[in-house]
Amino acid sequence: MLYMSQKHGVPGERAGSRAARGETLLDADSVIWRYGGDWRLGLVLARALLLQVCHPTIGAGVAEQSKFREDPWGRLRESLEPVLETVYAADGAEAGARIREAHRAIRGTDASGRRYSAWEPEAYWFVLASGMDSTVVIT
Repeated sequence: MLYMSQKHGVPGERAGSRAARGETLLDADSVIWRYGGDWRLGLVLARALLLQVCHPTIGAGVAEQSKFREDPWGRLRESLEPVLETVYAADGAEAGARIREAHRAIRGTDASGRRYSAWEPEAYWFVLASGMDSTVVIT
């Protein structure tokens, strides 16, 4: 079972969890496996990304540290490919760990002087929730 890590506020594994036993929640019977690669998800992807940047932390991080203005399609590809890898690749857990590690350095101060970090639990889960919302929309 996934839980919020007290140390980092990101998903972790309990010693007796399925993941700790070498099993995965993202198997062929999971909702994300079924719909994550569905072509219809592309129809609502922009919606999910716009929803995500409405969150103050995510918006600040994207505005200050992303190349989305110069290369929006490249930025989208750099986001989408690793996410799909977490679902479909044999080393999906490792791909997820790489995604989390890449976001460790995304921190700063927004235009209002508020400090932000990509590892804020609320921002982290908002991204996941908006992705899930898009999956619900296509079904």
